[in-house]
Amino acid sequence: MKRLSLIAMLLLGGTLNAHADNDVYDNITKSLRDDDVLQVDTDDCSRTLGAPRSGTPASQAYKNCMRGRGLALQPHGAA
Repeated sequence: MKRLSLIAMLLLGGTLNAHADNDVYDNITKSLRDDDVLQVDTDDCSRTLGAPRSGTPASQAYKNCMRGRGLALQPHGAA
């Protein structure tokens, strides 16, 4: 019984700490843009500045690069 409780607690703890680390960028231009354009912009900024590492916030330089391409980082929690 103790072993089963320990396994259950470990699984529960692991699932509570698991979360997606996705940055979402909003189009701030007045023109329609598709996901292909977003991918090109992301690739260009990542190639120039290095892609943000998983689990760390995007640097201000990376955010500025994306903003210069008409994309603003969506605040976390907004969906």
